[in-house]
Amino acid sequence: MISSDEDSDRLSKSEGKAIAEADEWLKDHTPIPHDEILADFGLTKADWERMGGESAPQAPSGRDG
Repeated sequence: MISSDEDSDRLSKSEGKAIAEADEWLKDHTPIPHDEILADFGLTKADWERMGGESAPQAPSGRDG
């Protein structure tokens, strides 16, 4: 459990490991621009920004009535 604001700025071992693995991967790979990823889904940056301001759809309650 986080005990103070100062503690919240520290990385866990798993977070540090994930960052190190990403840094290693980037040595041999070219990052894919965000716009390219969006285009793969038929979206633009404007679509992405608009969707970021929308509320998430509500999950069904599981009740029939």
